[in-house]
Amino acid sequence: MERPSWTIIFVPVVGIRLRLADCYANTVAVGVAVTTMSTGDWQLLYERYYRRRHLYDMAWPRPVQLSAASRLVFFEAASFGGPFAYLNLSGPKARPEMQIYTSSGILISSFSWKHANLLKMGWSNDQSLVCVNNDGRVFVFSIHGDLITQFTLGKEASTHGLCDCCITGDCIVAVTDTTFELIYFHGIGNPVRMPLAQPDLHREPPSSMVVVPGNGSPFGVSPSFDALNSPPSSPTGAPPSGIIVIVGTQSGTIIKVEESSAEDQMLSGGPFVQMALSPDGTRLACFGASGTLHCLTSDFKRNIFEFGTTSAQAPLQMAWCTNHAVVLTFEHHILLVGELGYNFVSLPYDTPTRIAPEIDGVRIVTASTCEFLEQVPKSTESLFTIGSIAPGAMLYDAAEALEKRIPNADENIRTIIADPSVVKEAIQTCLHAAQREFDVRLQKRLLKAASIGKLFFDTSDNADGPDHDLDPDLIRNVVQTLRMLNTLRSEGSIAIPLTFDQLEALTPSVLIDRLLQRNQHVLCLKICEALNLDSKRVLLHWAIAKVNQSRSDVVSTQHEEVQLARLIVKRLSIVPSMSLAPIATAAFRAHRPVLAITLCDNEKRPSAQVPLLISMNEEERALDKAIASGDTDLIFLCLQHLRRSRSHSALFSMLQTRPLAQSLLIEYARQSGQMDLLKNALYALQMTRPAANLAVQQAYKQEHLTERLKGLQLAAQFYYQDKRDPFWGTSADDQIKLLQVQSRLEAESATATPLVDRSVSETIDAFLAEGKVTQASKLQQMFKVPAKRFWHIQVQVYARTMQWAALYALVDGRKTPPIGFAPFVEACIANGNLDEAVRYVALLPDTADRMEWLCNMGRWKDAVQVAVATHDLDALRTIQSNCAEPDVLEIVEKAIKRLS
Repeated sequence: MERPSWTIIFVPVVGIRLRLADCYANTVAVGVAVTTMSTGDWQLLYERYYRRRHLYDMAWPRPVQLSAASRLVFFEAASFGGPFAYLNLSGPKARPEMQIYTSSGILISSFSWKHANLLKMGWSNDQSLVCVNNDGRVFVFSIHGDLITQFTLGKEASTHGLCDCCITGDCIVAVTDTTFELIYFHGIGNPVRMPLAQPDLHREPPSSMVVVPGNGSPFGVSPSFDALNSPPSSPTGAPPSGIIVIVGTQSGTIIKVEESSAEDQMLSGGPFVQMALSPDGTRLACFGASGTLHCLTSDFKRNIFEFGTTSAQAPLQMAWCTNHAVVLTFEHHILLVGELGYNFVSLPYDTPTRIAPEIDGVRIVTASTCEFLEQVPKSTESLFTIGSIAPGAMLYDAAEALEKRIPNADENIRTIIADPSVVKEAIQTCLHAAQREFDVRLQKRLLKAASIGKLFFDTSDNADGPDHDLDPDLIRNVVQTLRMLNTLRSEGSIAIPLTFDQLEALTPSVLIDRLLQRNQHVLCLKICEALNLDSKRVLLHWAIAKVNQSRSDVVSTQHEEVQLARLIVKRLSIVPSMSLAPIATAAFRAHRPVLAITLCDNEKRPSAQVPLLISMNEEERALDKAIASGDTDLIFLCLQHLRRSRSHSALFSMLQTRPLAQSLLIEYARQSGQMDLLKNALYALQMTRPAANLAVQQAYKQEHLTERLKGLQLAAQFYYQDKRDPFWGTSADDQIKLLQVQSRLEAESATATPLVDRSVSETIDAFLAEGKVTQASKLQQMFKVPAKRFWHIQVQVYARTMQWAALYALVDGRKTPPIGFAPFVEACIANGNLDEAVRYVALLPDTADRMEWLCNMGRWKDAVQVAVATHDLDALRTIQSNCAEPDVLEIVEKAIKRLS
């Protein structure tokens, strides 16, 4: 669309308060004009005021070249009032320097730039400097110039090189040269290549490119500005839900690239040589090669406006000032274009400029100054617009009049205290404006006005309603925040021109992280105290920085190390739950073992102390700490590490004086089935009896006899070392001899029954069962089997195998055997031969025994004969009472009568 040519005439206004209508009546313009108000630094662009705020006079320690026209000069500013990175490759120096400055031009750090072919610089979300070379290498530096990490953007980048690159937060999107493919990496500390569709660029480099992060905002936030009395924003496209790369093509259109699609938006007016995304991510500004600025929604559904600059050259930089104006920089001026493209302001500069976009404005950097271009907040506008009768303006005027002791100064207040909601609105307006001012004197006047309003609000009869509540700590909180912001903004080593809106978007926690990067520990502690935040991480960072900064080329004495450890422990003692483990780790990595161990000894949590000592190769100290804690898990941790790092002899030697660790190691080996470890531990710890028992168990788990014999021989050695009881060693030797004999006899005799693993008695039993008495006798003599046991074995075997003749041969013609005749009787009865048992009953020397056995076997007639032969009436009567056989009872009765 064609834009009319406007003539802009500025008319000065006298410095008295007039109604707004009077002000407009004194302004002469053709068409829509920009009006300069009594607040002379304000500029009106389509219902919104803008102003430039002087921040700092630059204190560059050496001349800087800020011309954006040179491809050899790199200048990047971190958002949220962050530092500047500056590199001039056009200078005469053989080795150029990368320089990092505060917003006031004070040098933070510098280091030699050793890498050629730098393509683009940018700042990550954690304020690390990211440098991308055109060969695909990426270097990440801290704010102090230390190299944090480096990586490459893949094989394609290394092979073809890069022609363009965008660094947005923690995302890097690059375009390869010659092939013009997109490469997307997410994460700076741990980079991961992510999928991205490939647009058809017709083998031509993109004319421009911009990245829309996942949350839609290039600053990682989606701020809402001027919530107090702010008008509703114009309808725009919704921010995207995932990363989007907007690529301008040489053919004049724009391609919207996502993970799985690349969609041509079919635009005209290109090619677009510059593109910029609004802070909330909903609007896109595109500058065409023909000199026209196009503004459209970022979803490409609506064209908002077009603005013709009639400039033959493209802007050097382009950015948004809030979400409503676009800033374009040229060689000697900056152009500020209003929301609908009808209005603009040209800001002349004598020297080259660089701009740094923020969520609520733009920092403008020149060789001599640093300024902030912003939209005037609605609260400030309602307070200071000429002729304003807003409650906040009336409260502010009344406070000024009271300070000057003007009669009837409280009349303005009395006109608004009738309605507590109006007083509340006035107080909030003054506080809102104070939060967004940099001038400390104006902050104080606005806070004083709010305090006076609060006084009237508290004494109002209608201030107790539920709809009229006012936070009693509101003013105090604003004061604390302003004190913090004023300290940050002050010139010096800090110089962070952070606004209130930026602070809300950044959050105090992230602000503290950034201050810690610059070792501003005292300031961080004050912020934590003022905002009631946890100060642990501040103290931790201070201690680690103390450990690293106090290092020098001269080796510290042990006394100095201990003194430093005491200082750190004392300072950190204000936080009872503070862990010293990270600090001790830092000391160990700094090659300060005395300091590390001293700090570790003061660590109160064994769960942190023991692993740390292990990592420092202080295994024995770690084991003692674990044992003292009584935590078996920690003891096991030490033992496992010691098993890997020490020999068995060294490990077991260490455990000699630590019985708890001994017991746990032995139990662990037993439960986990590590028998070799268990056996070695028991032996090394002089537990020879348990070690020998274990050796026996292991021996009998071997399938081959040879291996079993070796295990038993080892067990015998263990048993013999216990001088108190040699029985077990002798028994082990006998078992070895038995196995050897069994194996040999089994091979020689070809017995049907296996002999190996039988006892001596079972082996003799086997030979006797097969009638091999000679072999059985030899075995009895070899192992000194007692005669009684040998007799018992013979009786049991002959009876079981029905060798009755062989059984009787044992007693035939001989004296009473050493085991007596009762075992013979028992064996015959057990094997069902009562007749044979009677033969041996008759051999019993005791009559009563014979009677008992005969009665038990039911041999009543034989029993009667014995009783009659011995004239035993009692026995006969016993038979009479127990026997049920009539013929036997008849004989018994006759015998009783005869004997009685």
